[in-house]
Amino acid sequence: MPDYNGNATEIIALDATTGDVAWTHDAEASLSRDATVADGTVYVGGRTDPETDLGEAVVVAVDVVSGDREWSYTFGSWNFDEYGPCANTPVIADGKVFTATYPSGSTIDHQYVQNADLFVLGSGDVPDDGGDDGSDDSDDGGDDGADDGDDSNSGPDDDGSDGNEDDC
Repeated sequence: MPDYNGNATEIIALDATTGDVAWTHDAEASLSRDATVADGTVYVGGRTDPETDLGEAVVVAVDVVSGDREWSYTFGSWNFDEYGPCANTPVIADGKVFTATYPSGSTIDHQYVQNADLFVLGSGDVPDDGGDDGSDDSDDGGDDGADDGDDSNSGPDDDGSDGNEDDC
């Protein structure tokens, strides 16, 4: 079911043979972009409050077979009165989840540049629901914490648009 902005709030899986709905998962979030599927999990980014432009950026992970939530991770809120942050499409590589957050709803380019952050979630990060994050919890000596890298080199698209066409 769409939120008030027309964004999806549910993840729907279809049976590849019949086209019938295999399962539906209510993400309890405004889903902003495309889903990513890796290693038996569907990952999707968005914002926690589907009823307003506020809320917190969130990534939701759902089991691809059952549709059960494996975990979710929120990135906190901002001190903007008009809109909150949103998590972009997650990218999965080397067992980590990469996503960028951005000020969803802003029409001012400099706010995207100044307030966008890149996050890296690893096996040491604790899911919001306190459940098992699916990791083996072994210490490989690497940095498995969330990385709040500030990528200030992003800006308007080459076509002159501000790149804000698809907000949460």
